[in-house]
Amino acid sequence: MPLTFTRPLKRGNARNWPGVIVMDPDAPLPAAVWAQECYEAEWKLNPVNMLSVAFSRSARREMEIMGHEIEVQVAVRLYGRRAGIYRTEEARALTAYPEFKGWTQARIEAAMIGKRGEAARWVEQNLETIRRHLEPKRARAGARG
Repeated sequence: MPLTFTRPLKRGNARNWPGVIVMDPDAPLPAAVWAQECYEAEWKLNPVNMLSVAFSRSARREMEIMGHEIEVQVAVRLYGRRAGIYRTEEARALTAYPEFKGWTQARIEAAMIGKRGEAARWVEQNLETIRRHLEPKRARAGARG
């Protein structure tokens, strides 16, 4: 699993690099966000994948589609969110990414639905680790104090 750090971010809920995640302590649905970032950070550890993400818009799209569908699956499973509504929000967010220039929200949603089974399997295989991120780190630290 990637190293995970928590610090306030000016933009977005989290960032990832190969093997590393930085989460904003105020990220909503932190386990869902963390799962998406975890998938992407682990995926980038493979040198072939890392090079493809660095040089291929298509490869970045595929990684983002899978990562965001993983987030949907966790939001549904652990937080009780409705899949269609959450997926629509994620697809809307992805329309702003440069990799999706020219893609409609409906096209992104369809691509995410196409990854639904694979994403659900990934979540199932990693569920115990994902559950550790159910609460924001700041709240967990305060509860221990």
